Amino acid sequence: MIENFAPNLIRLRKQKGLSQKELAQELGISSQTISNIENQSAYPTFTNLEKIAGFFNASPTDLFGTPQQIQLEKAVFETDEYSDKASTILKASNAISELEYDKNFQNLINDLLFLTRGYQLYDSRGEELYRDNDGKLTTEVEEAIEMARGNAPLDLILGSEEKINEMFEKVRYISDHFDIENK
Repeated sequence: MIENFAPNLIRLRKQKGLSQKELAQELGISSQTISNIENQSAYPTFTNLEKIAGFFNASPTDLFGTPQQIQLEKAVFETDEYSDKASTILKASNAISELEYDKNFQNLINDLLFLTRGYQLYDSRGEELYRDNDGKLTTEVEEAIEMARGNAPLDLILGSEEKINEMFEKVRYISDHFDIENK
């Protein structure tokens, strides 16, 4: 177990792109100490071991494990991470499915679509109509670029803004100039 420490320290140091001297400076220990540990002529003190583990954010397996143990631990962590992500995705998918089946929610969506897009147009046989590239109506889906829809109520309201304002001004004039409450 301790025999794996030196090669693991070398691996961790090289993964960070550090020389022995740079690592020693980061840890606040001598570069000779790092060299002795990596050459397996000395073992780290508990204080230095704590500094090394903290600097590399290394688990005991990262420091003392064999390459196979390190890979196994990494695979377990990745599996846990993917499992958490998959669980989150499934929960979100279930929540979306519940919303789709909620009749009130679906009615709200349909109302919003109607207000913003208008109603679907159909031909005399009841088939859905589409618009092609030239804006012509067709029942052929292959030629369609969009569904054919009637005027959206929201567009009609926004397009009538001037008329609505004129009517409002007339109503205001009448209410300001005529005593309609007493009649």
